[in-house]
Amino acid sequence: MTSTRTKRRYSPSSGPTRARAYDALRGMVSHEPGPAMKGSVCGLALVLGVIGCNSDKRAAIRSLQQYYECVTVAGPAANDPGGGNAGLKACLMGKGWNQDSAYAISGSVYGERMLVAGLTETAKHGRAVGDSAMQAVAAEDLRRALIASMKSGLNDLVLSEEVYFGDHGKYTAIVGCPPQSRGAALCLAEGNVLGPITLTKDGWTATMTRSQLPEAICAIFVGSTPNPPATKEGLPTCQ
Repeated sequence: MTSTRTKRRYSPSSGPTRARAYDALRGMVSHEPGPAMKGSVCGLALVLGVIGCNSDKRAAIRSLQQYYECVTVAGPAANDPGGGNAGLKACLMGKGWNQDSAYAISGSVYGERMLVAGLTETAKHGRAVGDSAMQAVAAEDLRRALIASMKSGLNDLVLSEEVYFGDHGKYTAIVGCPPQSRGAALCLAEGNVLGPITLTKDGWTATMTRSQLPEAICAIFVGSTPNPPATKEGLPTCQ
């Protein structure tokens, strides 16, 4: 189907990104404790050795005090799995935190949110409530990251379709990851499922889903045909 457009005119504002948030958080959730953590992690691996099996409210309060003291000196966590906030990590280790725990909370905003939530609730109500709080934060952060990954995939689809349009004067319903692609070139993040692309008189519509979020669907459209929940051209929208 040939589009009525005569030139490429649409470019998504966010640019071609691969949402690393999901991969980083998935790594946190599936984290296997290293030698420094074995024996100190009970039940929930997300505790990452900060709250040990014999921890109590006083231990959590002490860990929180140490954390906030170090944040005051070195600043908060940096969302950089490759390095993180080295000053925060060094400060925490200087206060007796093991290397894995200090790295987890200084090198990921996700890890920081989970650990602080767990420590705070443990300090108030005990470790069982702290573990539950960490699980809740982890689940919400994971959902946000999965949604971000799907939106990123749809933004990449827009760019791929515009490149294809520039070369062929039309959009295509065929996409794939090179070298297998016979249409627009698109490589999706693992787990993202692109629905059928529907060509319209002046563009196209598409949706994306994930098995981990059966209740969620993300949609996008280019042209004049809205694709609920997307109502603004080129803007990925999820519900």
